[in-house]
Amino acid sequence: MKVENIELIIRPAKEDDFPYIEHIGSRIWEGNDYLPRVWDRWLHDPNGEMVVAELKGQVVGVGRLTDMGDGEWWLEGLRVDPDFQGKGIGKRLHKYLVERFRARGGTVLRFMTASHNTPVHRMAAESGFTHLYSLIPYAADSEPGQIEPLRRLEMGDADTAWAFLQGSPHFHKVHGLYGGGWRLRKLTLNHLTEDISSGLAYGWYNSGGEMIGLAIISLPEREPDKPFRMRTAYLDVPEAELSGAASGLRALAHKLGREAVTIQALPEWTPALERAGYERPFEFEGWVFELVTA
Repeated sequence: MKVENIELIIRPAKEDDFPYIEHIGSRIWEGNDYLPRVWDRWLHDPNGEMVVAELKGQVVGVGRLTDMGDGEWWLEGLRVDPDFQGKGIGKRLHKYLVERFRARGGTVLRFMTASHNTPVHRMAAESGFTHLYSLIPYAADSEPGQIEPLRRLEMGDADTAWAFLQGSPHFHKVHGLYGGGWRLRKLTLNHLTEDISSGLAYGWYNSGGEMIGLAIISLPEREPDKPFRMRTAYLDVPEAELSGAASGLRALAHKLGREAVTIQALPEWTPALERAGYERPFEFEGWVFELVTA
């Protein structure tokens, strides 16, 4: 029976919904869903709007809107209990959250989903989203090695790094987005400056001292039963330098005390990353979607 023919309530999430979220998370992604781990933080985040779908007193679905600032919003955490999939609940949640985004005056809404998640692809198309591009997850163990010509940027390098990005074909190809995991945002001069100030931005330089590449990393907290990772939030180097840059990131991760490094790669990066010892942790890609209202 489709959800249109049954009573479904979509409401703000609350703390005592957690057992349902834990149950749903245990039944998808082979029990490795991140949602139960971030539930408490998301629930109390003033920049987010967390909702659940309730059917006859039981939470059967969940989803979240996140305000990224400057009119940017991110749609994430959309889940439906496997026992209730195929009834249109995910579609109702998706539609509700898009309507909430519009009501709150957002200008752009984005999300990422797996390449095999065709029901979500259809919902995105029906809602007016555009598929921007695809990303392939890659990971490698950290290892000792040569970090140069990779150099951590200082505040005095901000203008040079920003000028590099403005002239970078890659920056425009990825629509100026960066991040990690399942969330991306626009890389602005303010964000770049913050990352430089936090010691998370690195430049590649040629023999003449000219910046020819840029990497921005993040250092997430350790996750249970996973290597202690360094995440590559943005990577932009000439194609000929890509394999060497990827090796340099493995060495940087080792220097920073991390056990592994991850990169979300464009499909054409595959040969260079595999030459540098990176492997795909799973076969599907991440598809990035965007809805613009202004």
